[in-house]
Amino acid sequence: MKFRPLTTLVLTLAMASPAAAYTVKGNVECRDMVLEDANERFREAIKWWVLGYFSGRNYEREADTGKDMDGEALYAHVLNYCREHPGNDVVNASKDLYDRPDLPAAPEEPDLPAVPEE
Repeated sequence: MKFRPLTTLVLTLAMASPAAAYTVKGNVECRDMVLEDANERFREAIKWWVLGYFSGRNYEREADTGKDMDGEALYAHVLNYCREHPGNDVVNASKDLYDRPDLPAAPEEPDLPAVPEE
């Protein structure tokens, strides 16, 4: 049986991949991401995975990192990372992007004065 990168993604989503001190669900190798970039279903799966990664990290830290970036922007950053680092994976790409100090952040909400009651 010949496995294709999309098949690898599906199988990987069903299994846990052990890493240093935590378990990653649904990790994909960068070389597979670059190869499957033209596959819209694959792109959507990766996009949602990266959105979930950011959501999980934000929940853990009570943060809003990447708030102004949509799924397409996050995917583009991760894809560029993978093109430059084909031996890595989407987890490393997402972590690298999330941890960047220059990641565009949402502007702070201004403190508005209280409206006096009538």
